[in-house]
Amino acid sequence: MAQGMFDLSLRLTYSHLEARFSYGPLAALEKYPFASAIREFLNDDDGLQLPPDTMSSVFVNCKDCPCRVDDTTKSKHNPRAIVCMVVWLEDFVKAVKFPADRIAVITPYRSNLWHIRAELASSTLLKDVQATAIVLNPKCIF
Repeated sequence: MAQGMFDLSLRLTYSHLEARFSYGPLAALEKYPFASAIREFLNDDDGLQLPPDTMSSVFVNCKDCPCRVDDTTKSKHNPRAIVCMVVWLEDFVKAVKFPADRIAVITPYRSNLWHIRAELASSTLLKDVQATAIVLNPKCIF
């Protein structure tokens, strides 16, 4: 795992380990052939400034996209945001030549999951991307 990739989990889930956690020498970015291309794409195309010598998770948030909320489950469905995400991912895969089978899409809303999977499956570039939803109930596996 490249330096920086565990930081979010460390802060949010494993904060009790922060004082003892450190990245080893194999986490250095120069050990990852795609690291500089990813950073360049994010900095140049999206204007994101990543901290030096680290990688971070990338979250795609499409502002002002209409959202339907299920009355019963309160789950959200954002069809236009899904299309925006797919377009962004296709641009990313083309520019960086990053293998799609190493990309994961995580949605907090189960109602988006079927739509995301269908969009990814219909894309020749993204058909190997895996998609999942955050499991809040460990008895509920999908």
